[in-house]
Amino acid sequence: MRPASPSNPALRRAARSLSKWPQRNPAFADASTGLAAVVYASDGLSPWNRPARAGEYLQIFATGLGAVQPRAETGEAAPPLVLSRTVAAPVIRIGGRSLSPIFSGLAPYFAGLYQINVQLPADLGPGPYELSI
Repeated sequence: MRPASPSNPALRRAARSLSKWPQRNPAFADASTGLAAVVYASDGLSPWNRPARAGEYLQIFATGLGAVQPRAETGEAAPPLVLSRTVAAPVIRIGGRSLSPIFSGLAPYFAGLYQINVQLPADLGPGPYELSI
């Protein structure tokens, strides 16, 4: 698959419309369903395949996390070797508890998609939890 190209007219129109959005408007990548786009870092499975374990690492995919360094070109896929990290770290909460991101930045190989890596608390008990940005 070829990376996105700014020479594509549809991408240029999308980039113009995106430039009108607020600088930061965090949302889960699949916010339309009310479900977060999340996978386990260890095996790439989603929480739909099995419950999360305390202390496990999650990869959360989101949009609207704002500026990154180094800067990425609008409409271009993020490079895999030089990670673009968010300037401001998002606040992730699970069950009302704040988690510090291990990584927050553009997801490699994707245009406009952010990835946030967090570790679940070691003392997190079983059960359903609300996840928020």
